[in-house]
Amino acid sequence: MYPKYHIIIGAILSTILLVFYPSLGIFPITIIFLSSFIFDIDHYLFYLKREKNFNLKKAYYWHKKFREENKFHKPLIHIFHTIEFHVLLLTLAFYFSFFKYIFTGVLFHSLVDLLDLIYAKRVHVREYFLIRYLIRDKKKYF
Repeated sequence: MYPKYHIIIGAILSTILLVFYPSLGIFPITIIFLSSFIFDIDHYLFYLKREKNFNLKKAYYWHKKFREENKFHKPLIHIFHTIEFHVLLLTLAFYFSFFKYIFTGVLFHSLVDLLDLIYAKRVHVREYFLIRYLIRDKKKYF
């Protein structure tokens, strides 16, 4: 999903939380909002690692090209979209309440991404487990 849609959907979620749970306060809701899209930075990190190019605009269009052409370009690892990262955030949330808001935003982001991938019939283009990505033979995909 494109960043602008994550921002819009995150803003809608935050507004709903603000209306129905005003006792949460503006700071936690802001953290949820920011977490609902900021962790897409891993798309840029993947591009940076793969293409060795720091140009953010090129990174955006590189990802957009694959989405529009529906190309199979696995292994595509977005580290902040992995199960292991979610488990890490959830674990931290048990010790530091700040992380429960981050976890909420990231989980919402990932669920929206998953729904988008299901709708586009592209669930297969993302690796969901960091462990599996690390042990997989990546040469067969390129």
